[in-house]
Amino acid sequence: MTASLITAALAFSTRALQLNLDGITHEHSLVQPPGGNCVNWQVGHVVRHRNYMLEALSAQTVWSADAQARYDRGSQPITSDGADVAHLDVLRREFELSTERLTAALAGAGEAALAAPAGQGTVAQRLMTLALHEA
Repeated sequence: MTASLITAALAFSTRALQLNLDGITHEHSLVQPPGGNCVNWQVGHVVRHRNYMLEALSAQTVWSADAQARYDRGSQPITSDGADVAHLDVLRREFELSTERLTAALAGAGEAALAAPAGQGTVAQRLMTLALHEA
């Protein structure tokens, strides 16, 4: 699996998220749909998982560990604004920053770095799994 394939997968989901956020306000992003998570949580969850990708590439993450907890799997639904809820504009900027950092890290990652062990597979496999999760 090559860096260019992973970069292409991330570019596709980046564009999809950008298109889906068009016209969404912060207030709209907090509306909790039945049987799912609000847009705010979903975007924050993507940024959270992009931090995992950045860590796998030994690149600078976007968030600290403390900032990520609100958007963990299994966290309480976001139903209103609060001190632990990031504004959608902030989430958008952090998503863009994660895209820039991932693109740069992947461009500099050699085959050996992508083939290195990570969990039960390789760094490349972990990145692709996270990219598919994001999509």
